[in-house]
Amino acid sequence: MGKNQDLELLERYKDFFDELTAEKIMNSPIISLNNKNTIREAQIIMKNEQISGIPIVNENQELINIITMEDILNTLEEGGIEKTIEKLGNKKIIYLCRGDKFEKIIDYMTKYGYGRY
Repeated sequence: MGKNQDLELLERYKDFFDELTAEKIMNSPIISLNNKNTIREAQIIMKNEQISGIPIVNENQELINIITMEDILNTLEEGGIEKTIEKLGNKKIIYLCRGDKFEKIIDYMTKYGYGRY
């Protein structure tokens, strides 16, 4: 099934998931890194934990960026896997909160193209 088909299927069943929140389906505990970690460190964690993205936080544990599998692949092509995460630059971060309901999750996935790589 393709990404769009998956989203269409989820859309049809969202009424069944009224009580489902982001907290109930997210990975926990949250694995995060900071800008001083290397892109290789992120790649190793993603592989070992079987995840497709890692939030990047500052010293106050505030979200400042995210590194994704797409970033890893692009960096591998460019030969910069040992660079620090801060060399990737910052992205516009769109996020959900723990208490957000399934309907909002689906809306965000559809609007912003969220999904697994």
